[in-house]
Amino acid sequence: MSAATLDPVASASRDAAFEDAVLRDNVRALYAQAPQGIAIGFVIGAVFVYVFLHRVGPAIAWGWYGVLCAAQFFGWWRWHAFDRLQAGTDWNPRTWRRSYSVRAWVAGLLLGSMAWLFYAPEFGDARWFTVLMITGIAGGSVTSYAYHLPTLYGFLLLLCFPLWVRLAQMPGPATWVAAGMFFFYLLMVAWFGRNQGQLLQRSIRQRLENQLLVKELQAKSASLQEANAAKSRFFAAASHDLRQPLQALGYYSTLLQPHAQDAPLVERIQQCVDALDGLLEGVLSISRLDAGKVQAQPAAVDLSQLLSRLQTQYQGMALAKGLTLQLVMSSRASPWVNTDPLLLERVVGNLLHNALRYTLHGGVLLAVRPHSDGVQLRVIDTGLGIAAADQVGIFDEFTQLNNPQRDATQGVGLGLATVKRLCALLGHPLAVRSGVGQGSAFSLLLPACAAPTAPVALAPQQVDSQMKGCVLVVEDNPLVRDALQGSLQRWGLSCDVFADGVSALAQARQTRYDAAISDWRLPGDLNGTEVLAQLRALQPTLAVAILLTGELDADSAHLQEGIHLLQKPLRPLRLRALLSAHLSAA
Repeated sequence: MSAATLDPVASASRDAAFEDAVLRDNVRALYAQAPQGIAIGFVIGAVFVYVFLHRVGPAIAWGWYGVLCAAQFFGWWRWHAFDRLQAGTDWNPRTWRRSYSVRAWVAGLLLGSMAWLFYAPEFGDARWFTVLMITGIAGGSVTSYAYHLPTLYGFLLLLCFPLWVRLAQMPGPATWVAAGMFFFYLLMVAWFGRNQGQLLQRSIRQRLENQLLVKELQAKSASLQEANAAKSRFFAAASHDLRQPLQALGYYSTLLQPHAQDAPLVERIQQCVDALDGLLEGVLSISRLDAGKVQAQPAAVDLSQLLSRLQTQYQGMALAKGLTLQLVMSSRASPWVNTDPLLLERVVGNLLHNALRYTLHGGVLLAVRPHSDGVQLRVIDTGLGIAAADQVGIFDEFTQLNNPQRDATQGVGLGLATVKRLCALLGHPLAVRSGVGQGSAFSLLLPACAAPTAPVALAPQQVDSQMKGCVLVVEDNPLVRDALQGSLQRWGLSCDVFADGVSALAQARQTRYDAAISDWRLPGDLNGTEVLAQLRALQPTLAVAILLTGELDADSAHLQEGIHLLQKPLRPLRLRALLSAHLSAA
């Protein structure tokens, strides 16, 4: 059902507004021609005074020209007044059009009177100059008055009728032929003016309709953008509550110690947790990118070190599938690039994970070579390949070409969507070349840069089987707090847990801690960042401070040095790796 059917009043109002806009454009077009017509009127009048001054006498010639000039000056005054008003909407288009028509008809009458004053047999051949000028003015009037046909028809009638009568009154058959031809010419001009006027009307309507469509599209686009922003705001507000139960479930699943017959069930539970973790992490990561909450922090990055670390990380996945994973860096390529190391590592990690997942035989190659725009990084596999028709759609959310059963263990189709957004954020052009059965090659262009004066190498983190130390935990959610406490104790750590920052800081004034873990959103006036900052001031020897958050707008750029930001839902193994890197010698 159309909008007009649902709301006839609104539809009628819109139609009336559109017709008013058409009328206003018509009036503007009429007055736009006025200055040229006024100037031509002065010139034509002056020429006739020069030619016929001694034939009709000064009184008639100058008297006629004076009246014509007065009419032209009045037309110029009205045009000037309209020119000041037409930019706004506080003017009546019908009133101004009527005023223009009256002025045009007066001008037509004065110019037409030339046939009574300057056409007579005693003037000899000069009288044909009058016929020539009147026919020329009639033809030129189409340009000025075709926007309003009544104005055009009235002008033509008042201009040409006196001459037609004069021609018809002259004796002899030749005069009647001339009168007939002049009448035919007048009809041709009127017919041509009618066609021209209809064409101009269609042109104005089409232009205004296009403008209306553009405004409607802009309004719909703004509505869609607002809906997308509302979606991003929803995820930003709900992300904390969405992550909390999944965070607790992840900790509890690692604490299960099943009997032999229950081990497969526990493994299935862990698989479900991992699948849900991956889905939620992918959705919320895309929401953070769309909401503009992720900011790139480019720096000089040792590409060979970053890629070597990724090769080591994914080597186990490759060996488990019987595949090779090789890293080849051209000696001519700059080893240093300007990028955000964490975001680039995530991009390449997603590409490697996809390549290994969809490759059954052969292997995956990480290749770096020089490029005119810097450095080209390519992830090449010998996998299933991608058809040309699908190479654009693979970057859409929840798109999986080789998983029709939607098996959650094969991912949820958010990896490449995240890669596309991250590459756009980093400003690294992303391209893909592939063919069915011929493997795929994803390439990134990275800007090369000079090596920093004092590069710092990142030491690999090792996970000890047991740790020692006392950890301060600040978490307001009881499920997450209990599960986190159980995991820490199982790893060999003792811990004190608190639901708010004030109580935790009060205890920290009496007890020394080796590590601290705090949620970002806490009850009371202190958030997790402020709690950890005050704790580090109280205990400068604190080995590690960790901020856990499920918020999309938590900004790592404002964290103090030595405070690590981890996003929920957090895999227990990642937390254990970070703690063991600092507490293994505690």
